[in-house]
Amino acid sequence: RDLHDIDCYVKVIEGCQHLDKETKVFGLPPGCKEGVVFSTYATLVSSVQKGGSRQTRLQQLMDWCGGETFDGCLIFDESHKAKHFIPGKEENSTKIALAVTTLQRMLPLARVVYCSATGVTDVKNM
Repeated sequence: RDLHDIDCYVKVIEGCQHLDKETKVFGLPPGCKEGVVFSTYATLVSSVQKGGSRQTRLQQLMDWCGGETFDGCLIFDESHKAKHFIPGKEENSTKIALAVTTLQRMLPLARVVYCSATGVTDVKNM
């Protein structure tokens, strides 16, 4: 609805769990990778049973984006939820922080925007 309010009429996919289903709903061929995906941080750190093995939603999203050649935009709203990444001590980082940094590392050409109405408590969290 919000995108239509600004005359933007792209396909909207409500979360990684709908990537495959939405492709069919829009009558798109399998593997079609266009539109806007809205996802929660919790979804980024979850996984799904797919064909006998588990696949992370993060990997599903990266696959949908097309891998390292993706040059679209990643917008992280409420980005303060992705803080607590500790370079060199990744095992002490939060799952969400690891997912966000992994997504950016695996999609190096992506344009990244961080948005948050929450004030920054420490520069290292940016």
